[in-house]
Amino acid sequence: MAEDSTVGQADVAAVFYKFRNILDRLCSQGYIVDGGPLGTFRPTFSSKAVEKVH
Repeated sequence: MAEDSTVGQADVAAVFYKFRNILDRLCSQGYIVDGGPLGTFRPTFSSKAVEKVH
C-alpha cells in the first residue's frame, strides 16, 4: 500500500496495529466485527476432549 500512495510504510503499519487492538478488544467483549473488505471477525474458541485421569 505504501508503495502505491503518498502514505508512508509506518503509517500503514500504525493503522493495522490500531485495527488489531480494537478488533481484539471488541471480539473479547463478544462483538462480531464487520471489517468490510477484510472480512467479518467473530470470537471463537476450540477445545479438545480428553479422558479424565484418576
